Amino acid sequence: MRIYLLLFALLFMFSCASRNIKYTRDKVLEKTYKDYHVFLNNQKVPFFPLLFLDKENIKNTRINKRDKTVKIEQLKKVELLNFKDLNLDSLAVLPLKWKELNLIIIDNFLMHADFKEKIKIEPSAIKNIKYITHDKMHTLNLCGHYHGNVLKVEIK
Repeated sequence: MRIYLLLFALLFMFSCASRNIKYTRDKVLEKTYKDYHVFLNNQKVPFFPLLFLDKENIKNTRINKRDKTVKIEQLKKVELLNFKDLNLDSLAVLPLKWKELNLIIIDNFLMHADFKEKIKIEPSAIKNIKYITHDKMHTLNLCGHYHGNVLKVEIK
């Protein structure tokens, strides 16, 4: 009986509620979206689905089930940019006007352009930026019923 009790105590003490995982944004969103609090370099992230990080700059991602926290540490602490502050005019062939932008697609995550003030992005995470005008959307047959301009951002 003592052996079973000792084994149970050891198992209970050594089982850990926190574990390290390899950072993938989708995995963190899937496991932690509703109940967990996300910290980036020990600072709380207000709304994780609007945060886009560079995978290559992630040192450690730890999920703690007891505290319901996710702690993400970066290799090099980089200041995150507000999406609205990105200088997209220099990247676009046509003059880009934020007021005419209706939809933003970041890493296949659709959001209305009203969220551009809340989106935070790591500059090194951006792989590609495309500005798709309303006319081009209809000629490419991407979305025949959508009326407006789209900004598509691909993340590494």
